[in-house]
Amino acid sequence: MKILAWNCRGLARPAARRMLRDLLQSHKPDIIFLCEIKTSHTDKISSILLSSNLIFSNFVPAVNKAGGLCLAWTASVSVNIILENPWMINALICLNATPHPWQFTGVHCPAVSCFKPVFWQSLNEIHQSFTGPWLVMGDFNAVLSQVEKRGGKPFASASRNSLGDELDSCNLIDLGFSGYKFTWSNKRPGMTNIQSRLDRGVANAEWCLLYPKAHILHLPPFTSDHSPLLLDTQPTSVNRPRPFFFEEMWLQDFSCESLVADVCLAFVAGNPISQMHCLLRRLRTKLRKWNRRVFGWCHDHINTIKAKLEELQPLDQTSDVLALQEHLQTDLDEQLTRLQIKW
Repeated sequence: MKILAWNCRGLARPAARRMLRDLLQSHKPDIIFLCEIKTSHTDKISSILLSSNLIFSNFVPAVNKAGGLCLAWTASVSVNIILENPWMINALICLNATPHPWQFTGVHCPAVSCFKPVFWQSLNEIHQSFTGPWLVMGDFNAVLSQVEKRGGKPFASASRNSLGDELDSCNLIDLGFSGYKFTWSNKRPGMTNIQSRLDRGVANAEWCLLYPKAHILHLPPFTSDHSPLLLDTQPTSVNRPRPFFFEEMWLQDFSCESLVADVCLAFVAGNPISQMHCLLRRLRTKLRKWNRRVFGWCHDHINTIKAKLEELQPLDQTSDVLALQEHLQTDLDEQLTRLQIKW
C-alpha cells in the first residue's frame, strides 16, 4: 500500500495540476492526502484523480482561496470518513486484502498560533476515541528540534506545547524518512533562506506493529515549497511487463502514419486471419521501437530534470541556485505538458 501526502500550495495553477498528475502516474498511491488546494472548484482535480484510479474522493473546500483539503483513494481501499474540519480529514481505513481496520488522519496544522490549540484538541479527541492502529500524515507547521531547521530564528526547545509534547500526548511516534532532510523552503537566496522539516508521518505503536516495514520517502518539491511524502508499507516491489497500448500522442507525430502504412503494405503469406495476426505483431514491435526513439527521450528528460532538482536541494540556496531551480521547473512543466495528451 502506498500513501502520498502533499501540501501542494494551490491546484488552481495548470503547472501544479500537471505535477500532481505526474506524481500519481509515477508512484500510483492507493491513498492521497492533499492540503492547501486553495480552490473550491474541484472538477479538474477530480478528473486527474479519476485518471489515476483514485475513484473516490472527499474534499474540504478552500475558503476565499485559502486552505482546502482532499482525501482520495482507489477501489482497493475501503474508507469511512469520520471527521473533517479546515485542518484535518480523519477516516477509518480497511484494505480489501486484509481484515485489520485502522485510522488515518491527514493534517494541515494552522500556521496562526491562535488556531493551533483547536487543531491539537481535535487530534487529541481522535486519540481518546480510538484505540486501534492510527497513522497521521501531513504538514505539522513545526519542527521537533534544531536539527530539523536551517536558517531563521533558532529552535526554542522549552516552548510550551511544542510539537514533541503534542505528539507524546497522542502516543504518536515519528516514522522517520529517507531523502532530503528538509521538506519546506522559503526559496529565498543566501542568508535569508530558511528550510525546515514541517511535513512528516507519525503513528501509534499499534500501527507500527501492523506495518513494521513502512517507509517514508521525501520527494523533491517541484511546483510547491513543500516536498510530497510517499509512504510505502511494502517498499520492495515486483516489476511486471507493461501491456501494449496504442498511445493517442503518437498521432501527433507525422512519422507514425508512414510507419503504420509501411508495415501494413508489406507482404505476408498465409490466410487472412494469420496475415492480420502477423501484421499486428510486426506493428507492435515497430511501434515500441519507434516510441522509444521518438518519445522515449521525453521520459528520460523528465527523469533527468527531477534528478537535477533533487541534487540542488541540499546546496546553499544562492541566487544562482534558485534561478537554476526555476529554469529546471519551467523545463519540467514543458515536458509534462507535452505528455499531457497521453493521459
